[in-house]
Amino acid sequence: MGTDNFSQAVLIQELEALDASLDELQQQFEREDRERLGALQSLEEDLDRFGQMLTQPQDEIDLFEALRFQSYEEFHSNFLAWLLDPEGSHGLGGRFLQGFLTATGANRAIRSRDLSSTAIRREHPLMKGEEHGRLDISIRNESAGFLCAVENKVWSSEGGYQLSWYRSVLEAEYPDSQVHLVFLTRLGEEPPNPDERGHWKLLSYTTILRLVEQTIAAANGTVHEDVLTFLRQYTVTLRRNIVPEVSNDVHALARRIYRKHKQAIDLIIEHRERYEPNYVTEGFRMIREAIGKQPLWMEGTVNHPYARFLSADWAAYDDIWSEDWPHTMLLFEIQATNSRAEMYLSLTWVGEESLRSKIFQHVKANPTTFNCAEPVYTDGYIRLHTVGEILQESDYANWWDEEGIRETITRRLDGFARGEFPEINRIITECLEDYQSENG
Repeated sequence: MGTDNFSQAVLIQELEALDASLDELQQQFEREDRERLGALQSLEEDLDRFGQMLTQPQDEIDLFEALRFQSYEEFHSNFLAWLLDPEGSHGLGGRFLQGFLTATGANRAIRSRDLSSTAIRREHPLMKGEEHGRLDISIRNESAGFLCAVENKVWSSEGGYQLSWYRSVLEAEYPDSQVHLVFLTRLGEEPPNPDERGHWKLLSYTTILRLVEQTIAAANGTVHEDVLTFLRQYTVTLRRNIVPEVSNDVHALARRIYRKHKQAIDLIIEHRERYEPNYVTEGFRMIREAIGKQPLWMEGTVNHPYARFLSADWAAYDDIWSEDWPHTMLLFEIQATNSRAEMYLSLTWVGEESLRSKIFQHVKANPTTFNCAEPVYTDGYIRLHTVGEILQESDYANWWDEEGIRETITRRLDGFARGEFPEINRIITECLEDYQSENG
């Protein structure tokens, strides 16, 4: 066998081996694609159930939310001060106070004392030189030589060196007392100032919720039912507005879904930039779909991002058609942009000048129907009527709801088709009929 023939045979063998390898690689890709598709389909089924849960109305009535109290830090401080007061009108005695001190790590000797004489104070005034401040809640038992200071931050953050200033003032004003510092936040965050992190006991509203629920359970038959109803309302407010991750079926389901579908969810997150909506392209497509659903409209010449249509009645008149772009004398146009989509009726530059002029004059003669934007007749594009925004800027915030956006577009075009369009169509059609009669 010659050298050339030998080289050719070797090359053929290598190519056949490569072909087999590529076939195997293709099969592997197809298997992985099938596995990913199956994972995504399974995820979609679970997410449908998750979405249904999210949209289900919550049957618990949140009275404090209705009164708009839930967002006010003062409301939560007032509520806690009331619960902490062993002489409070709730009739719980020191039950909640004992639980609070235990949860915050107060000294066992303090917790075991008779706390009935403990004084609870809101907006405890503090002073150092010319500086003034007010501590959210103070818990003072003078006979036990104990002071618990509670700084409450539900939504706001600790300002600057506020905690450092409180600590120094309290230690100076109560040198003979054991000062116990508690920093209460929604999620139990640390103080922003690193120097204070070893001095303040961190407490979250998750713990507050648990303490209130324990108080309700322990008060069985010993506290007036109105008080228990009041406390239950507060737990509803905490779960719904402050610590929704606690005792919440939605978040429990979300965790289960992620564990079950971690591969599919991570795939989505990894490629999420590819799934970002293309407002212009997607809007253009949805608008064309909605136009196609209207039996009295006919799609005209389109070019991205302009969707165009005309009345099917007008299309029957040969005089409006032209071989030149945009091929028809009259067009409704909708331009999709990144922030809105506006619709208007235009008179183009093609066709017989006499017909263009006649249509323009008919439009000008009906100002209650047409809001003609052009004051004079020109040989270019003339906007005869502005319909308005088919998509508004506010709609773009909901673009992930593709079906919702599609329904919005369809609804607004339906509204135009039933509202303004019939009279616009009648006037233009009569004009075309007159022109045709005049010109044989």
